[in-house]
Amino acid sequence: MPIINGITEKGTVWIKKLDRQGKLLQKRVLQNRIQYDTYFNRFDGRPSVTVLTNHRDKTQFAAIFPRRIFSAGKKYKTLDLSDAANNSPLTGMYNDLLRRITGFKNKKFDRLSEQLCSEYLEKLEQMVL
Repeated sequence: MPIINGITEKGTVWIKKLDRQGKLLQKRVLQNRIQYDTYFNRFDGRPSVTVLTNHRDKTQFAAIFPRRIFSAGKKYKTLDLSDAANNSPLTGMYNDLLRRITGFKNKKFDRLSEQLCSEYLEKLEQMVL
């Protein structure tokens, strides 16, 4: 399963994991110290779960998308994944599963995103000097 990545001109870091047929499975986007890890349904290509991590205020939320198309009355369900909200072991296991599915606990994604962020910071520093 190939992983492709890059940095946009505005400093957004993105990493995509594709299956053998080239369908998007996981995506990570880092923008303005906010990280979005999304898992896509392999059958229809729609997002299923997104874990949003705000590195500024150290909060983390999961957005679980419904299977049907969005209508005016239907919205995604939001769960607080911050450590303060994880009092029960069951909640902790569920949160761990969400983080693993979306790629948040993927060491390869973590290494790639760290590498890309450092490359971007080096380029930014060279532009300033």
